[in-house]
Amino acid sequence: MTTLVVLGCGTMGRSILTGIFEWLRESKSGSTTPPPTSEIPMPTRFIAFVRSRATADRLSSEFASAGYTSEFEVEVLHGGSDRMCRVVEQGDVVLLGTKPQVAKSLFGEETGLRSALKNKLLISILAGTTIAQLEAWALPSTRIVRVMPNTPSRIRQGMSVVVPSPRLEELSRPATPAASGILPPKANGVSGSEGRPLSGLETVRWMFDAVGRTLVLDEKHMDAATALCGSGPAFMAVILESMTDGGVMMGLPRADAQLLAAQTMKGTADLVLTSNQHPAVIRSAVATPGGCTIGGLLEMEDGKVRSTVARTIQVATQIASGLGK
Repeated sequence: MTTLVVLGCGTMGRSILTGIFEWLRESKSGSTTPPPTSEIPMPTRFIAFVRSRATADRLSSEFASAGYTSEFEVEVLHGGSDRMCRVVEQGDVVLLGTKPQVAKSLFGEETGLRSALKNKLLISILAGTTIAQLEAWALPSTRIVRVMPNTPSRIRQGMSVVVPSPRLEELSRPATPAASGILPPKANGVSGSEGRPLSGLETVRWMFDAVGRTLVLDEKHMDAATALCGSGPAFMAVILESMTDGGVMMGLPRADAQLLAAQTMKGTADLVLTSNQHPAVIRSAVATPGGCTIGGLLEMEDGKVRSTVARTIQVATQIASGLGK
């Protein structure tokens, strides 16, 4: 049995857990077919750990209402440092989802977390906290991977950027083939049937491929990925809301305007992903001479929408780089 412990189960932690639960649910129903050659099982036991009883009660209620607690082995626990360490000791994979500003204090000698993470696979989703910082806080035997996911993981449409520690491969232990259970989707380019040990990176890839897409990048790109991917849903929501407001201003009922705008945004994104075309090609194809599209595009250029959105990513990147300091 593989146990996943989520420390600090906030918005992102809940989204990841929900996405995994939904993948497991679909796997049970047969609507998702696991590959026959994979050797890494998805976690089958889940522990969400938070500080306050109120948060724990709210999470428990949320998971229960969705039917997760009756279908899967899920616990929501709360408490101080001592209990946190006892919970971590039960895990095989630990997802660190606390606030970046408080992460360093969690690894203090008085908490015991450093020792509890010995030989564990630690997945950090902390914005701005580097692998070098995490390695300085943890024991040398802790396997570390940085991941920047986003909230659409909740509906298994997430985009996760993965940065493995340079020491990850040498620390990874051979995987024990699962005697039974549900296996996650196979990551592109990853094979588990060649008789070689599967790395912590492959474990992470399989885990986050279950809730969307993954992309492995160098750590120097992580702050930009945090702005584009982690913060991106908020920026997209503003654009979506603005388009909806425009439709309402021109007489459409709000529900209809939101549906039109949301499906148009989704369809355009899918068109880029499936065709691998530059967005400018799609824009040009829609903007026929003398039409309403080119008129609207010129209004966007007059309002500096393009540069404002690009600068938004720049500013968010700069802020992300300072969060872990």
